[in-house]
Amino acid sequence: MLNDVASQLQNQHNRNSVAAVVVTAILLIVGWILTRRDKNASTKVRRKDDATKSTSNEASKPKVSEEGTLRNVFSVKQEPPVTGGGNKNDRPFGSSYYYAHNNANSKGGYADGLRAEDYVMNGPKLLSKGGVRVDDERDELSNEARELDDTADVTSSDQRKEGAKIISASKQITRYLWDDDGEGDIAKIHVDCLPKTSTETMTWQEASISKDGVEVNLIGQDSDGLTIRIVSEDEKKYHLHIPKMYGSADSVKAIVKRHKLIVKITKRKIKKRQSSEGLLGSISGAFFGQTESVRSVKWPQLSSTGGEIDEKAFKEVDFKDMDNMKMFDQ
Repeated sequence: MLNDVASQLQNQHNRNSVAAVVVTAILLIVGWILTRRDKNASTKVRRKDDATKSTSNEASKPKVSEEGTLRNVFSVKQEPPVTGGGNKNDRPFGSSYYYAHNNANSKGGYADGLRAEDYVMNGPKLLSKGGVRVDDERDELSNEARELDDTADVTSSDQRKEGAKIISASKQITRYLWDDDGEGDIAKIHVDCLPKTSTETMTWQEASISKDGVEVNLIGQDSDGLTIRIVSEDEKKYHLHIPKMYGSADSVKAIVKRHKLIVKITKRKIKKRQSSEGLLGSISGAFFGQTESVRSVKWPQLSSTGGEIDEKAFKEVDFKDMDNMKMFDQ
């Protein structure tokens, strides 16, 4: 009994295996057929596209004549238009300006004797008459303008050279004296000698300086700098440039003496409240109101051997009063 059942199961398993093999074979065959069909279809489409491209390329190519060569359109010479029914050798216009460069018997381009400005077509003009060049008024004016420009360039160049000589010939004043007694609002600069060479000096009297040969000016945004320019009677030049003084100034004046130069500088005053000066000032300010006065600060009395201020000596000056005034400066 058991053997019969086992035999039946074995037969059933064999039949199922055969059926699976058959189905697999059928699926493979169907897949192969479909793949071939897709390849054939894509090949046909590709061939069709190639044929279309080839046709378009052929259509875009220039047509070849029967001789098999392309036609050179630039080799065809255009005949000039002729008006009035005349001969083709006649000129359509009678203007010598029009035929200045269009004469086949003469040389063209810049080798025909014309200048570069003749090619500027600002308007019609006669270039030649009877084979002789004609210069109009505009050419004469332009030539005169060019000559004036050349003269102006030479003149300005000469002036620049002269200015450079003047600057280079001026000698710097290296010895002078600051003077301020503190009694008033005037500070002074004394110059009693001028540089002769880099190592030697001469007295002011030897330099022969007149009143008209001295010029002094305040410089700087707050008028805290000074320049002095001196020209002697024999055209020798000297200068002193102080970019920063000990304070601002209101005015400056030069006094030329026989033995020295004195430069008077009017110092700028600083405001100070009287109410800050002790208890009495505070009480008077409370009852009678606060009033203001101004005073100047004493500048140090220093000698200089250079064109700039002696900063070391300047720092040693007692500026206690100046600091007190700045506290109440408005």
